[in-house]
Amino acid sequence: MWKDKLLTHVNHIDKLYKRKQLEKGLPEVHVLMANFLHGTPEKPPPVTEQNNLNAMEGDGLGKG
Repeated sequence: MWKDKLLTHVNHIDKLYKRKQLEKGLPEVHVLMANFLHGTPEKPPPVTEQNNLNAMEGDGLGKG
């Protein structure tokens, strides 16, 4: 039952995405598992010294 609801939801979102792509005149996108296996992960955002200082000053709960 929950699988059917999930598949219906995913198909609905997929149709909306494809309709928007068609309206914009963009080609259909095909993503294969090989793209994930042979790709490289995105680089994490750079951490500045100011961010490090802010993290050390606070206790992580916003109480300072």
